Amino acid sequence: KALIVTEWYDLGGSSTNDGKSFTQYFGTPSDEWSNGIDFTDDNTGVVTMRETPSSTNAFYYTSDGGVTWNPSTIQIEAWSVYGRKCTSDFFCASEGSTNIFGHAIYWSSDGGKTWGTRYTFPDPTMQFTGHIAGTLNTLYLQTDTIANRGLFRSDDLGLSWKQVGGPSCLRDS
Repeated sequence: KALIVTEWYDLGGSSTNDGKSFTQYFGTPSDEWSNGIDFTDDNTGVVTMRETPSSTNAFYYTSDGGVTWNPSTIQIEAWSVYGRKCTSDFFCASEGSTNIFGHAIYWSSDGGKTWGTRYTFPDPTMQFTGHIAGTLNTLYLQTDTIANRGLFRSDDLGLSWKQVGGPSCLRDS
């Protein structure tokens, strides 16, 4: 197993010797910065990436507890990822304006290796903070202050969504 570090203004890394030394696991210092990380079990995890002008916004996945990381197929910015425990399912909501995929939910059923669109909100002005969370079959996400529609909930793992009120937040918060 590895000790995982994600960093906003630098690269993340992993350590297999209790933090005595770290191995850079993706990107270059000016390219890709990690945003969020989650695991569905001790071995299966995904880290999300920050958008930069030279970045591909790739996500990275691990199947060995973070010792090694591989790029996945998704190319968006997401500030978080939700891993459904004891499964291989991961979900993310993109962060940003609609021209950079700001109104869709993405899903991986193979431990983060490949991704597809799970749900696209019909309102093209919908924008999210990029944060998503969940428990069992329920997912939650929050709109940003531009959309200003509060929280949304899905009780079927992202196939349909209901507005449930509550606060909106600035993106990146």
